[in-house]
Amino acid sequence: MAEAMTTGERTYDAAYKRIIGNRDRVLSGKVNCIPFKLARLQKFVPGLEPSTYTIITASSGVGKSKFAKLLFVIRAYEYVRENPDCGIKLKLFYFCLEEYREIFMQSLIIHRLYSLYGKRVDIKVLNSMQPENVLDDETVQQIGELKEYFDEMERNCLVIYDRLKSPEKIYHALKSYAETNGKWENDTYVPNDPEELVVPIFDHISLLQPGKGESLHEAIGRFSSNFLVDLRNTYGMSPVVVQQQSADKEKQVYTTSGSSVESKLEPSLDGLADNKKTQRDADMVMGLFAPDRYEIPQHRGYNIRKMQDYYRSISILKNRYGVSNLRVGTFFDGCVSDFVELPNVSDEVQMSRVFNLIETINE
Repeated sequence: MAEAMTTGERTYDAAYKRIIGNRDRVLSGKVNCIPFKLARLQKFVPGLEPSTYTIITASSGVGKSKFAKLLFVIRAYEYVRENPDCGIKLKLFYFCLEEYREIFMQSLIIHRLYSLYGKRVDIKVLNSMQPENVLDDETVQQIGELKEYFDEMERNCLVIYDRLKSPEKIYHALKSYAETNGKWENDTYVPNDPEELVVPIFDHISLLQPGKGESLHEAIGRFSSNFLVDLRNTYGMSPVVVQQQSADKEKQVYTTSGSSVESKLEPSLDGLADNKKTQRDADMVMGLFAPDRYEIPQHRGYNIRKMQDYYRSISILKNRYGVSNLRVGTFFDGCVSDFVELPNVSDEVQMSRVFNLIETINE
C-alpha cells in the first residue's frame, strides 16, 4: 500500500508539473500546439499537439492527402516559420508511399504559388503537359524565386522519403533519429531539445510492404499498435496516418422513399480500409466527405448543387481527449490543395460570395 501511494505521488507530481509548465509557456508567449487555421474546428481540436496519433480518412479521391499536406506540412511549417518564438521547433518526416518525392514537392509549389500570387496552376500545367497550355515565363520566374523558401524548409524541417515502405525500416529510421537526438534517464527518453515536435506522416498506410508471409491487414495492425504507438508513447512523436475508407463505403444506400442515407456514405471508424483496428490506437480520427459525388443536393444546410465538388465536410470521428462527432463545412479547392471554413449556412451574403468564387473558377 505504501509503495502504491509513493507511485501515485510521483505520477501526480509529473502531471502537476506538466499542467503548470504548459500554463507558464502560454503566459510567456509560447504555444503548446500548432493551430490548424480552422477557427470553428479549433474550439474542440486546438491543432497539432505533441504525443498525438492522428488518422485522416476518406474515400478514394476526396482529398485526404491534400488535407494532410495542408494541415500538417504547409500550415504547420508556415506557423513556426512566421512565429520563431512560439516555443515549438518542427521536424517533419513525410513518407510518400503513393507518390514520389518530386510530385510531392510540386504539390507544395502549387500551393505556394496560390498563397503568394493567387495563381491556380494545376499539376498538368505546371509540367507543361499540353502544348496549348505551356507554363508562362512569369510563373517560371516565380517558381524560381521559391527556391530559398523550399531549401530552408528541407534544411530545417522537412525530410521526404519515397522508397521506404517496410514497417520495420520506417520504424528504425524514426527511432534512430530519436536516439541520436536524445538520451535515456531513469528508463525515460529525454529529447536533447524539449521544444522539438517530431511529426512522421504516412500517405497512405495501405501501401506499406508486408513482411514475408504477412498479410497487409497484419502489417498495418503491427505497424500501428507496435511501432506508431511506441513512437508516440516512448519518444513523444505525433504520427499522422492517411487511411482510405473501404470500397463498400462508396456504395449508395437508399431509404424506402428513395433518398440516399448520408450517414452510411460518410466516413466512419468501422469503414477504415484494410484494418479497422488502427482507430483503437489513434487519439484523433478526422474524416472528409464529398457529397457531390453521390449527387446529394444539400448537406447540413449547404447547397451542394451550387457548391459542386468544392464542398468538403470535415468530421471528428474520434477525439480521445475531447468532443467528437463534430462536422465543419469547408470550401475545397483541389487544384491548389486548400481548405477554408465556410461561413455559417444562414449568412446569405457570405455564401453568395462563395458561389460567385466558384463561378469565377469554373469560367
